[in-house]
Amino acid sequence: MTKQLYQIFVKPADKLIVPNPQNGNKPLASDGELVNKDRYFSRRIKDGDVVVTAQKPQKSKAK
Repeated sequence: MTKQLYQIFVKPADKLIVPNPQNGNKPLASDGELVNKDRYFSRRIKDGDVVVTAQKPQKSKAK
C-alpha cells in the first residue's frame, strides 16, 4: 500500500521568505504556490510560516 500525497495551495505568512524543497529550495512565491502536503509543509503550517489559502483562478490570455 502506497502513501498518497495530496496538494495544497500555500503562501508565506507575513512576508516571510520560505524555501520550497520541492522546487530546489527556491523561495515560495509571495502570491502562493501549489505544493504536495508533506512533513515539511505540515510543519511550516503548524509553525505559522505558511498559510493555506484557496488557489486563485488562473488568468486566461485573451486573444
